[in-house]
Amino acid sequence: MKKSDKIFLSLLLTVSLTAVTGAEAAYASSPEFARTAEEWALLQDNRMDYSELEGLVQEYNPTVQQNQFDYRQFREDYGDKKEDVSQSYRDLAEELLNDIDYPDVSDADYATRMTAALSSEAQAKNLQATADKNEEDSETKRLTYEMAEKTLVRTAQNNMIAYHTGLLDISKYGRARDQTALLLSLAQAKKNAGTATDVDVLTAQQNDLTAEQNSQKAQSDLSETKQKLQIMLGWGADASPEIGDIPEPDLTRIDRMNPAADTEKALANNYTLKINLKKLQNANSQSQKDTLNSAIADNRSKIAAGLVTACQNAVNARTNYSALEAASQLKHIALQQTADKYSIGSASRIEYDQAQIASDLSDMALEEAKLTLFESMEAYDWNVNGLSDAS
Repeated sequence: MKKSDKIFLSLLLTVSLTAVTGAEAAYASSPEFARTAEEWALLQDNRMDYSELEGLVQEYNPTVQQNQFDYRQFREDYGDKKEDVSQSYRDLAEELLNDIDYPDVSDADYATRMTAALSSEAQAKNLQATADKNEEDSETKRLTYEMAEKTLVRTAQNNMIAYHTGLLDISKYGRARDQTALLLSLAQAKKNAGTATDVDVLTAQQNDLTAEQNSQKAQSDLSETKQKLQIMLGWGADASPEIGDIPEPDLTRIDRMNPAADTEKALANNYTLKINLKKLQNANSQSQKDTLNSAIADNRSKIAAGLVTACQNAVNARTNYSALEAASQLKHIALQQTADKYSIGSASRIEYDQAQIASDLSDMALEEAKLTLFESMEAYDWNVNGLSDAS
């Protein structure tokens, strides 16, 4: 099935988008000629790959579609320059003032009509004040909407990573349940042999119940994450798209991270900073300029600090991954040793099963750390490429 057969969230925008850009944009944001046939085929199949997330957001995310329509409407209604936007507010205020019909005190509906007239006066004054303080133009709008789009791409990436983490959680809690069931069986056997108490059995039962509840919650969380991901990429809530794997982390990316060298690029790319710099150009009063200069200085400081933090998070994630990798190897060695003992009768079946579960859980923890490591690398790049938290 084509994605266009499944998308329902953009239906409310279909008429507006078609009116602006033609029938080809009924479901996708871009016209057909904007991408190659091969690119459209990848975006319109029933599979989402990590490398496709940006394109899926650009073409099928309802917020992005609405923002694109709103941007075109803004330029049509207000123009491109700050002066055009301000004048549009003044024109609206003038229209309101010209349309006011002040009643005579002797009119029967004097109170109602006077209230309406005063309300129009107040609206006109607010529009005039907005015109005087206006710092926006089509460029600030474009940057705002572009930042929203990039933020949605980053969110989609994080949600896809969360989906795969959720799959690991289900496996992890499933094996944890195997472990608690094993310990419950052992506690019951010991109680029957007189070497354990009712309290020991009850504790094991409670642990088994908690493991089952954790497993059920993991299933529910995964379903919620999957639904959230597919809705933001254009699928319906009850759709069943194939979800691709997360790329393997390239550890050399961390070695190439250099906050001192990358800060200049991060400052140049940051959307919040670019918007505030543009608003500064458009500012009318000294008070506005002072406020914006203060905000810009704060933006610069936070962008630089955020880059250092993002780099350190990636380094910490790599350290944690390396530690869990070593731990996993040790669990594999312990499992092999237990298997050897079990084969000659010097270890029990329960001991072997416990060693197997411990090894499996260690592997899952390592896989989860790998996802966290990859996410931290992506976070650093997003900081460099404009999405550092600057406010």
